[in-house]
Amino acid sequence: MAAKDLPAGTIVALRPGLWRVGVPDPLQPPGTWAYVFVGDRHLGIIDPGFDSPAARRVWAAVIARVGRRTAMAPTVLVTHVHPERPSIAGWLARRLGGTWGLAAAEWHALRHVGTWTEADRVAWFGRLGLDPTTARAVAAGWMAGVTGLEAACPVALGTVRRMGADRLKGWWTPGHTPGHHVFVAVGRGEWFTGDLVLATVTPNVSWVPGGPADPLGAYLSALRTLRRLAPRTIYPAHGPVPDAAPTALRLLHHHATRLRTMLGLLTVPRTVAEVAEAVFGLGRRSAADQRRALGETLAHLEYAVRRGMAVRLLGGEPTPVTCRLETLPGDRGPLRYGRGPGGTPDGVADGDRNPRPEAAAPADHGR
Repeated sequence: MAAKDLPAGTIVALRPGLWRVGVPDPLQPPGTWAYVFVGDRHLGIIDPGFDSPAARRVWAAVIARVGRRTAMAPTVLVTHVHPERPSIAGWLARRLGGTWGLAAAEWHALRHVGTWTEADRVAWFGRLGLDPTTARAVAAGWMAGVTGLEAACPVALGTVRRMGADRLKGWWTPGHTPGHHVFVAVGRGEWFTGDLVLATVTPNVSWVPGGPADPLGAYLSALRTLRRLAPRTIYPAHGPVPDAAPTALRLLHHHATRLRTMLGLLTVPRTVAEVAEAVFGLGRRSAADQRRALGETLAHLEYAVRRGMAVRLLGGEPTPVTCRLETLPGDRGPLRYGRGPGGTPDGVADGDRNPRPEAAAPADHGR
C-alpha cells in the first residue's frame, strides 16, 4: 500500500532500525506520520503527533512492541509545534522516562506569544485589520496547545543526537512555524522533513510574533537548498513521500505566483486582512484557518517590503524595514501595505537577492 493509504495505528519497518507509525488525528484524518528509531537498548522518536486518547493508545502499542529496548532513556524530537494544539511528545517522554525537545527558535517564539494576554492577542489581529468582534474570535484558542512547554529541551542548531542506532543532525528551516526543524540521518541520505514539503498540499508559511522577521525568505532559501542537494529520501509528517527536487520547485513557483497576486492588489494601500480576504476568502473560513491565512499574507507582504516590492505603512507613513511589527505603536490604526519603488517576484523560484542566513544548508546532508 502507498503511504497515504495506511490506516492510523499501522507500524511499518522502513529499514532495520527505523519504523513509521501512523498516529491518528481526530481533527485531520487519517493522521500524521511518526518515525521510531530502534537500536540496541535505545529508542528515538520524531514527530509523535497531537495528543488525544486514540494517539495514546497507538503509542502504548508501540511501546509494548519495542519492549526492553527502552532501557536507556529515549529521546523524543519534534520538527515543529502548532500552538493551537498540544503535542503528545511531553506525555510520551514522561511515559518512557526520557526527554523531549524542539528547536530553540520554536521554544522561544512560543514562549514569547504564550505570555501575551487575551487583550494583547486581540490587539494583534486588530493591527492586521480585523474588526474587534472578528479579532476576538480569531484570537480565541490561539495558544491553547502551549502546555508543558517548560519541560521541553531546546535543541541547538546543528546538534547531533543519537536516535536508536542512528545519528541525526538538526537543520533550522523556519517558515511553516518559527522554529521548524528538519532532521538529517547522517550518512544515510534520509531527511525527516516534518511539514517543510508535502506531496499533495502546500504547507502554510506564516509571519508569527517572536519568530523570524522574514519567514518566507528563509523558507524559500530552504526549498532551494533542498532542490540543490536532492536527498535520496525525505520522510514527511503527512501523506505520501514526495520527490525532493520537483516538490521544492513546485512550491517555489507556487509562492512566486502568490506573491505576484498579492502585489497586484496593492494598487491602493490595503490592510493584511483586506489582502487575505481577496486571496483566501477570509470571512468564509474557520478561526484557525483565518489565523493561517493572515499569517501567510503577512509573510508574503513582509518579504516584499524587504525587497523593495512593497512599503509598510502605519498611520499613512512608511515605517523602517528593520522595525519589528510587535514593537510598532498600536494607537495609529492597522498596518497597511502599498506598492514599493522596485523589485519583482519574477526571480523567486530561481534565486533571492536577499537570502536569509538562518536557512543555510546542513553541514552534512547525508547523500
